[in-house]
Amino acid sequence: VYFGSGVPVIRMSSRRRLYRIALSAAVVLILALAGYWLFFQGNADPRQLANRYVEDELLHLSLTMDGAGDSLQQGIAAYNDKEYPKALQLFGAVYKAHPDNNDALKYTGITYLVTKEYDKAIACFEALAAKKELFSNPGRFLKAGTLLQRNRQGDSEQAGQLLQQVIDEKADGSKEAARWLKQ
Repeated sequence: VYFGSGVPVIRMSSRRRLYRIALSAAVVLILALAGYWLFFQGNADPRQLANRYVEDELLHLSLTMDGAGDSLQQGIAAYNDKEYPKALQLFGAVYKAHPDNNDALKYTGITYLVTKEYDKAIACFEALAAKKELFSNPGRFLKAGTLLQRNRQGDSEQAGQLLQQVIDEKADGSKEAARWLKQ
């Protein structure tokens, strides 16, 4: 409709209709994006979940503020700076001098895991899991994640058994293990 000046005039009902169409399109787009995200989050295989866990949880280690274990703290700092050979040297020296220092063993295994030296990481996590005196022991969970990342024949089955043990014993990583097995 034109009113003399040559400028088109849009009726109010057309504006409302246009607003409703735009609003409907936005809702459909949001729902489609949410569905896409849920589909791909919900259908990740355990190997992808293990990779994501390493990327999200293990690429940075927390420093503690106590004075004990200066070499361990130096190893953590080297690890966080991605100086993995130096970190391995420091963690190894701490563990050799103090075989009861389970953090040094765990961090050695994590460093091997991050550097994709899976067999060495598995050996560390097996040694950690064998320590029965620990109140909190992530050894089996970390070994399962390493097996999933290594991805050789039989690794996923063995990882599944370890994850189930972690869940059954409510050990460190049991919530994550349950999520991984659900996939």
